[in-house]
Amino acid sequence: LFTQTKEEQYWREAKGTKSKAAARRAEVRRQADMEEEEINKAMKKPYKTANSVAVPVTKVTEAELRKRRE
Repeated sequence: LFTQTKEEQYWREAKGTKSKAAARRAEVRRQADMEEEEINKAMKKPYKTANSVAVPVTKVTEAELRKRRE
């Protein structure tokens, strides 16, 4: 009787650690997915200061382009 309860306790503890480890892995995986999602969102957003820092493009007419080609 005593050994049986001890064995049951052993297996309960063993299951507990396995489920804790699985929960930890699932949490880490979930955090990694969230970080990846945030990175993807950040990559899709336009960079606000890029337009203000960039040199304005000069407008060229068709006639000027033809002159440059010649």
